[in-house]
This record gives sequence, structure tokens and C-alpha cells, in this order.
Amino acid sequence: MKMTVLGEFGLIGQIEKMLKRSVAADHTVQLGIGDDAAVLLPDRNKSLIATVDCMIEGAHFDLHYNDLRSVGWKAAAMNFSDIAAMGGIPRWLLVNLAVTKKMTLDDIRELYRGMTDCSNRFNVRIVGGNTAKSNNELSVTVTALGECTKNMQLQRNGARPDDVIVLTGYTGLSAAGLQLLKFGRQNACRKAIQKQLRPVPRVDEIQTILRNNIRVNACIDVSDGLAADLRHICDASGCGALLQSADIPFHADVKKTANLFSADPYENILHGGEDYELLMTMKESEFLKAKKHVRVLTRIGVMTREKGIRISVSENKVSIIHKTGFRHF
Repeated sequence: MKMTVLGEFGLIGQIEKMLKRSVAADHTVQLGIGDDAAVLLPDRNKSLIATVDCMIEGAHFDLHYNDLRSVGWKAAAMNFSDIAAMGGIPRWLLVNLAVTKKMTLDDIRELYRGMTDCSNRFNVRIVGGNTAKSNNELSVTVTALGECTKNMQLQRNGARPDDVIVLTGYTGLSAAGLQLLKFGRQNACRKAIQKQLRPVPRVDEIQTILRNNIRVNACIDVSDGLAADLRHICDASGCGALLQSADIPFHADVKKTANLFSADPYENILHGGEDYELLMTMKESEFLKAKKHVRVLTRIGVMTREKGIRISVSENKVSIIHKTGFRHF
């Protein structure tokens, strides 16, 4: 059914039906979709974390090689990653859709299936939003609300000289996946494709670290690229950083993709975006404790008093990283 036939309120009614069962089962949602606003019951002993991000067709995804279910998943996941970086647990989502006239109700269902797939994985409820018409491109804007222990949120500005720099998982996979999709090589490196289309935010990993009373001094999610997001920590904390190239985890799919396109794999590893891993700084002793509980952690460098970001590429060679990574404008 086309949107011109269904209409705005018909679409809202269909979305309400899609989400009604999951929302009804959650005691934190006093009132969900169907009124002027949702009414939620946050824990009074928690701090509320709020974030918003958007995905716009043509700028952030291309429906020639992105399916709508993956677009929905990613729209939710990128917001959950922001909340994870603050040490929080995502709880609720609000979704603003600007829908093109060529889209059908089945298209919207696929988009919401992706969002609910990701939301259900982290026990998050979609509690409201807005719909509007777009003359040209589909736009999906998600506001996520989460909770953390009161006044105990993680921030970017807590890094100190001699902190070790710690990364979850791999960087460069998502950028490699995007290259493969653009050039029709969807079957070449499945891990890279999966990372680009359906990244899994590190909510569980950061909660495991915090539940075990391991102190994280600074944290950010890697959305704009490893070097760019490390620079955000450095700028906020008044420090510099020295990366060890030999210690940065190197996924085989990143190397394979680089070989396919005769490119330098470190371009994606250092500057590729949308991996949604977590980049943290902590004392060496805290890292050793964290590693016992979370296996995907790797120490990749150290924070320094000397400003700027440098990378040790061999025993006798240290290079300065000037490149800024992904830029929105």
C-alpha cells in the first residue's frame, strides 16, 4: 500500500500495531505511541542519557546496495553506541521518518523490523516519534534515551598521561564493507559487509567492565574513524597520544579488501568510520583486570603529555597523524 493511500494517521496506526506488543510488556513505558507524547518511568537512582542521530538517503546510505531492514538496524545501533560510550544502557527510542511517495507500507515495515531487531537485542522499546513526507530522500532520525548510574557517566575529558589506550574489536571493517558494496563485491568479505550494514554496538562489553568496578577514565565510540575519535579524547583531556601500529588489531577482511583495490589497509584502520567500537583510556592495572572479563579488548597505545597524535610504525620511526577522518561538512 502506498503512502498516498494510507495517509499519515493510517501509517501511525500501522506502526502502533507493529510495536504494541513489545511496549505493553515493558513496565517502564506508562504510555507509548498513540498520544501527543510518550510517558516513561525512569529509575530515580539513574541519570538519563539522551542522544539523537540521523540517516539520510544519498548522504548516509544508498538503497542500491542497502536494504531497508539494515538501514533500520543501523539507525538504532548508532544511537545505542553513543549511549554505550557514556557508560549507559539504552532504554527507549523515538523515531522521526520523512518518507518518500515511492515508499510502500511494506517498505516501512522492513525499516521498523530492522529497528526492532536491534532494539530487541538490547531490550529497548520504541515509544513514539513522528512521520512526514519527503519530496526526494528517505530520512530516518532516531532519538535514544538511556540510563546510567547516577552522575557516573563516562566522558571524553578524563584521559590522563600514561593511561593506556584500549580498543574493542577491530576498526576499518565497516569502511572496507562500504567499498565492497559500492563496487558490487558483496560476497567477497562477509565480516566487512556485516559490519557496514548491521554493526553491533558494544553495550554489553562496557557494562561488563563497569559492573566489575573497573575504572574507565575516558571513552568515545568510533564513528568518524580511530584517529579522529582519539583526537576528540585528546582535545577534551588536554593530552596527546602515541599509537603502536603493531598492536592495532588487523582483521583479515580489511587486508583482503585493500588488496582487491590496491589500497593501504591502514587508511581504513585509522580513518575509516562507522565501526561503532569503543575507544577507552584507563590505567594499565585497570586494563589488565578488564581483559579478564572482556576478551575483545586490545591495548593499542598510551596517552602522552606531548600534544598531537603520533604512531610508532617501527622501532626507529614515529609518524604524526594529521588526517582528521570523516567530516560531515
